[in-house]
Amino acid sequence: MKPVYDVAVVGSRGFLGGAIARRLGVERVAAHSIDNPLVVAGRIAPESASARTIVWAVGSTTPARCEPSDVARDAAALDEALAAATLMARPVRLILLSSGGAIYGPPGVPPYPESQAPAPVNLYGESKRALEEAALASSLDVTVLRVANPFGPGQRGAGAQGVLIAWLRAARDDRPVVVFGDGAATRDYLYVDDFADAVASVVAAAAPPALLNVGSGIPTSLASLLDIVRDVVGPDHVRIERRPARGVDPADSFLDVSLARDALGWSASTPLDEGVARMWHWVRSGEGELT
Repeated sequence: MKPVYDVAVVGSRGFLGGAIARRLGVERVAAHSIDNPLVVAGRIAPESASARTIVWAVGSTTPARCEPSDVARDAAALDEALAAATLMARPVRLILLSSGGAIYGPPGVPPYPESQAPAPVNLYGESKRALEEAALASSLDVTVLRVANPFGPGQRGAGAQGVLIAWLRAARDDRPVVVFGDGAATRDYLYVDDFADAVASVVAAAAPPALLNVGSGIPTSLASLLDIVRDVVGPDHVRIERRPARGVDPADSFLDVSLARDALGWSASTPLDEGVARMWHWVRSGEGELT
């Protein structure tokens, strides 16, 4: 007898999709990827045909690499999934992963609440906003998660996002840690297990909000983050190379996460230094290779 899954995770081989699948458990999750697509011949794949929730954790763009062709491919893939999901025998919830760092911006001032009007400053942010709009305009029960800067074990690949994975790999390989600007810029860092717990809370909720910020809610400057990395790795193993600010990075970006706390009872619980220490152990083990 074939297993019946109640959650389909699209992008299960990725950093965030993989964390979600592990958190929810193999007995609940139908894992989808390029090799096992969610949509087959215009219909949801048989193993996910009874799913109550679809988690869309897939994408081919990053802030550093966002080409119009990739944006169009991502939009077409989501449109195909939305169309197929509307044909399912029973209503389904779609959880769409978006970006808390790329959606918000000036003239808004952090901490950004969900009510803050989107103000993407680049094509990546615009593409995430377009995916949000497509999902929310569908007939599905949709929750968009605007995720802060996730980090932790599992960030693989040459295109892995985030300053922490770049810094920790550099320290491991005895290369300089590159710091752009004066280090005053702040970001909202979210440990991957806390993120996965947030998704699990949305899956379990009876009526979650349509938009939710998911982050620590704590602004951390690059200088403070560098201090943590030096403490974890050892100051003698961190060589710093300072470069001018790139001019495209916002000065401050962090989220108001009170709605997630009030609506779901969820909040991030992993201290930043503890999360960095766990990630460093993983990177040193060799599992963080560019594979």
